[in-house]
Amino acid sequence: MFRGWAVKVTPGGKMIPVCNGLRSPGGVGANAEGAMFVIESQSPWNGCCSLKHLKKGAFLGHPASYNWYPFVPGMKAPALEPKSNSRMAVEKKRVKELVCRAVKFPYIKMGRSISGFRLNNTGGKFGPFDNQIFLGDHSHSIIMRATTEQINGVWQSAGYPFRAGLATGS
Repeated sequence: MFRGWAVKVTPGGKMIPVCNGLRSPGGVGANAEGAMFVIESQSPWNGCCSLKHLKKGAFLGHPASYNWYPFVPGMKAPALEPKSNSRMAVEKKRVKELVCRAVKFPYIKMGRSISGFRLNNTGGKFGPFDNQIFLGDHSHSIIMRATTEQINGVWQSAGYPFRAGLATGS
């Protein structure tokens, strides 16, 4: 990822832009159906950490990233520029290309600094959590899990506490 963009890199090293609008992305990976997601850290624009779907051609919401569209051939900027003093729900009504978060992890309660994530595809060897995503939070030394579901073409998710009391983090 560079300057707010998520990119796909071919085996030959060519970078292909996928979507824009990231501020501080963490881990990236696929869910059980192969859709790509990214963790976005809490920030002034993101009131909490979240899991976002990397949808081709989408705008993921960080206003400063909007300025980089002219430098990426073949990627069309949203018709309306997002307002940086606004909120995601308000901007979703204005900016049709905006893809909202699949899940928001409540700040403090479920995380302040979510790192990477990993899909559990152990075929039941790790309990009843097959095809769920496990996420770690550095600040709270906890592990959470999330389930994803596509409804009417939109990826949605739910987050759940999983394990606390780990001796890591700050």
